[in-house]
Amino acid sequence: MERILDLVRFLNVHNQWLVTLNLNRTVHGETRNKVPDRSTFYKLPGRVGQEKMLEIFVQVVTQLIKLGIIKGEKVSLDASTI
Repeated sequence: MERILDLVRFLNVHNQWLVTLNLNRTVHGETRNKVPDRSTFYKLPGRVGQEKMLEIFVQVVTQLIKLGIIKGEKVSLDASTI
């Protein structure tokens, strides 16, 4: 996806990814699957650090390969620090 906003829109339409990625939030004592605000995606790399970002990336790519969504033959990243 080209932008964080594209990712947020994708997750809003494909709710099964909220479960797969364990994206949830507790609201009034009840845990629900919820798409994080896009600012959360922007802040995540700074909060978790480079090693954890790489670990998250590897886990997501592995799941995408297992689900047959990608083949994993090529990897493309932008110039952002991960």
